[in-house]
Amino acid sequence: MVPHKSHRSYMSHIPLSQDHFSDLESAAWLKRLGVARAMAVARQALATTGSAAGLADWLSPPELMRLQELTFAKRRQEWLGGRLAAKHAACRVLALAGAGPGPAWSNLAVTNRPSGRPALNLFPAGPPRLLPDISISHSHGWAVAMAVMGATCGIDLQLVSTKTVAVRDRFCMVREQDKICRLTGAPAPPELGLTLLWAAKEAVRKAAVQERLPGFLEMELVEARCPAAGQWVLVFAVGAARAMCAVAATFWGDFALAFTVVDEQGTKWHRGRVTKHIEQYFL
Repeated sequence: MVPHKSHRSYMSHIPLSQDHFSDLESAAWLKRLGVARAMAVARQALATTGSAAGLADWLSPPELMRLQELTFAKRRQEWLGGRLAAKHAACRVLALAGAGPGPAWSNLAVTNRPSGRPALNLFPAGPPRLLPDISISHSHGWAVAMAVMGATCGIDLQLVSTKTVAVRDRFCMVREQDKICRLTGAPAPPELGLTLLWAAKEAVRKAAVQERLPGFLEMELVEARCPAAGQWVLVFAVGAARAMCAVAATFWGDFALAFTVVDEQGTKWHRGRVTKHIEQYFL
């Protein structure tokens, strides 16, 4: 799962279209989830239109207003890339669920819940319709998003960085580091495993439905397995209740990519069930 730089360049030189999005779909487990990347398209969208008004086919009216309020180019690209990726992912999941191609993108609005989690809504409001849960992340020029039906999700993308070594005490317990280093292999530099752990814990936080998010040291890695080469399942005990939450994780080029899917009742699963639930996406 390596970012294809020539593909990024190709997107920057073709007319803007929803067909130009790239799914992170080199593995079958990602095909079952709408996991999309979109930052190159976001750059092209802003360069092609020159203004938020030129994105009327892509964004809802409230989103157009919000984009006009953003003044810094980097922030505009991240904001737009995340929303376009989320809409692409959501429409793909709706299609896979047999719900048709989904609403027009301009009739979908990505908003934020009080907890900060993104939510997908119809705009203007129409007949009740089940929409996917979404999660968004962006890092160093890439925006990724995922969508699932009938559950909540969290995705996180982190550039592998030696900075994680300097701040590991803020998010990693000693016994966790031992587990993650054994998982990635002894010769691997420590920042690989630490960045993977950071991304996995961020994914858990992004899937949390409660307003108070668990702290990084309130999530402990208790189990780690590798169902396929380069793909890991990390199981965390979360909070005082030690609720189990499993995260799928991998490396994507120079990035650590992690995501989790949680049923609507939360993460209170027995360890065997939660691990099986995530491993199905690797098959």
